[in-house]
Amino acid sequence: MTANEKVNGKGDCPLYRSYQDILYTVSSMITLDFVKNLVGIHLSRRAETIGIQLRIIEDEIEEHEWGWVIYWEPIPTLNQNIVKMPISGLPYLVDKVNSRVRTVGTYGLKISISKLLKSREG
Repeated sequence: MTANEKVNGKGDCPLYRSYQDILYTVSSMITLDFVKNLVGIHLSRRAETIGIQLRIIEDEIEEHEWGWVIYWEPIPTLNQNIVKMPISGLPYLVDKVNSRVRTVGTYGLKISISKLLKSREG
């Protein structure tokens, strides 16, 4: 494995292989179940990094003409108070056309959607 592959998360990383397997199964119609699985992989990566389990907030999933907005939250444990958790729940955006996933930055939802749609061009 080259240094570039390590930096880009490629090579022997099981999460990267799972992500690629999901992307290769994309049909012309991306379903909500597919989107939740895709975002679930991103949440698993984030959870590994920060050491807190995360979940999608099912009741707050928004479907739009361009794609989905997926909100998430930490799963509180007996030893953790959800209010004290140092984590931001900025949502994920998933493009219906190409299944690209983008996190919403601090610049806000509208600009993030615009950037997601521009990524279709390139």
